[in-house]
Amino acid sequence: MFWPNDKGGFYGFCYKDCEFAHFHQSDELDLKLGRYTIAKLGLVRPIRSLVHPKRSAGSAWIELAFSDSQDLEKIKDLVKLAISQL
Repeated sequence: MFWPNDKGGFYGFCYKDCEFAHFHQSDELDLKLGRYTIAKLGLVRPIRSLVHPKRSAGSAWIELAFSDSQDLEKIKDLVKLAISQL
């Protein structure tokens, strides 16, 4: 299921009534993985985030930029992991 934004565009994904991901722009997904999973996988938060510059290092969310099909394959696996944790 997805939530439309106030302009009728695509906003985010939810499963079991819980949002687990949303887009910031056309090349960045904000994904709720959980702080433990983010640390365990060694994922690095963006240094100069435009949308969440003051996000806590212990946040359950992480911004994932993508620019090619390899990036999207990695993100696809992370999305599956995020859903499995709901």
